[in-house]
Amino acid sequence: MRFLAVDDDPTFLEVLKNFMKYERHHELKTATSAAEAIEMVRAAPHLYDGFFLDIFMPEMNGIELCDVLRSMEPFRDVPIIMLTVASQRHMIDDAFVSGATDYLIKPLDPQELKTRITMAEELHEQLQQAPTFESRAQINDLKYPRVIDFEAEIPLRGHDSAIEYLALKNYLMTLDRRGLIAHAIFGVHFENASQIYIRSDSTGFIEALDNVASAICDGLEGHKFIFAYAGAGDFIVVTLQQASVNMRTLEAHINNTLSRLTTVSAVKGLPTPRVRVGNEVRNGLFGERRVEAVLEQAIRNAQASVSPALSEERHLLLLRDAMKQ
Repeated sequence: MRFLAVDDDPTFLEVLKNFMKYERHHELKTATSAAEAIEMVRAAPHLYDGFFLDIFMPEMNGIELCDVLRSMEPFRDVPIIMLTVASQRHMIDDAFVSGATDYLIKPLDPQELKTRITMAEELHEQLQQAPTFESRAQINDLKYPRVIDFEAEIPLRGHDSAIEYLALKNYLMTLDRRGLIAHAIFGVHFENASQIYIRSDSTGFIEALDNVASAICDGLEGHKFIFAYAGAGDFIVVTLQQASVNMRTLEAHINNTLSRLTTVSAVKGLPTPRVRVGNEVRNGLFGERRVEAVLEQAIRNAQASVSPALSEERHLLLLRDAMKQ
């Protein structure tokens, strides 16, 4: 892989260079400011497969630079690893919201750095094996009836709080017990995702996921949160501070928002998307359980959530309301 490291500390960049010399299948270029980095990537975007960004830099910090990179088409999905000192860990939430994939604490531990690079390699290989979902949809229209795996962890686009599922897992794994206690995790299960997947094309399925994501964001307006799509119709939401979220109210709000799509869905011969929102995974369990187990529990909670089916009368009322919009 070809990395660009951006840090205003030349000494640190030299340390990173020395380490990367032993990683012979990787290349490293450096920049000492965000402005220099932007100039470099604009001049030759094809030269970079991933980034190391120092969070605290003058003029434009690493979080702002991450935002800029994610707005550029070639770097929408590439690994971005943030670099920070322990005293700046409070800024990590903002870094992940901006699109960071992972982060490392300075001074760097060689084994930890190697682990992070390995994870970046895995993500890079996944991106190389498949086109973007936008181009997948175009390919689907031209040739293939089904090119998206139902289980795929599809990256969400156009939502400020959305991050990739791998990034969400990395975020949770790097929080200590105290940090986890200040957060809450819950699942949102797209109940009829499989029906829409079977009866629609790639574009239609992605549009349905996007509609559910938009409804989740609308329902959580005013809360600080990040979320990701975990595949198979399951979303994971992490609130970034202890806040009161009434799950039944949120579920009703999301489904009410989605009900406005009833007419559009009916025209396409598809059911109206509907969701179940699961109970939070209790904070006290975070420090004692692996992140994977916590995420699985959040998904199970959502899948098992009791959500009464709409009566035919209620469905007709929602259809009439949607037609009035």
